[in-house]
Amino acid sequence: MRPLLTLAAMMVAVLFALPPTASADDGDKAGAEALKKMKIYYVDGGTFDLSQYRGKVVLVNFWAHWCAPCISEFPSMAKMQSEIGMDKFEVVIISSIKDLDKDKTAIRQRGIPFKAAYYNNGETRIEVLKDAIAGRVQGNQIYNTLPVTYLFDKKGAVVTRFVGPFDYANPKLVNAVKGLANE
Repeated sequence: MRPLLTLAAMMVAVLFALPPTASADDGDKAGAEALKKMKIYYVDGGTFDLSQYRGKVVLVNFWAHWCAPCISEFPSMAKMQSEIGMDKFEVVIISSIKDLDKDKTAIRQRGIPFKAAYYNNGETRIEVLKDAIAGRVQGNQIYNTLPVTYLFDKKGAVVTRFVGPFDYANPKLVNAVKGLANE
């Protein structure tokens, strides 16, 4: 019980330290459920399924090669992944198949150490997701703003969502995620 209270206190401290666009509400949960239903494929082959990561904390980031704020997040994500360890924490970046070749080039040029995936907008479109959950979220804060990032706990439940660029190497956040990973 005590470790759970300590983790809860850390998460409250982190959430108060986060910008107002970071939250854990019903819209986040709806977006996370929609994410689980998307057809997402790894760039190197295979199908993304959040359940593959049970037992790990996962940061799922929607990005695009043309999105400077998206690219600016990658170094802090890499630092976070390195500090926590890939045995307990993974970052997965997801883009649209529309620009897959350009995204692969951007990944290769920057030496991005994450698992890279794409959604096939012939099967599932971001706009469809936005419309599906628009009733549960304020305005347009699901997928029409990049980057959008979800943090999932070891059981696959959404912890929070980050809309816009964020420094994932923030020590308070890293410590809170370490707490989730060690839970």
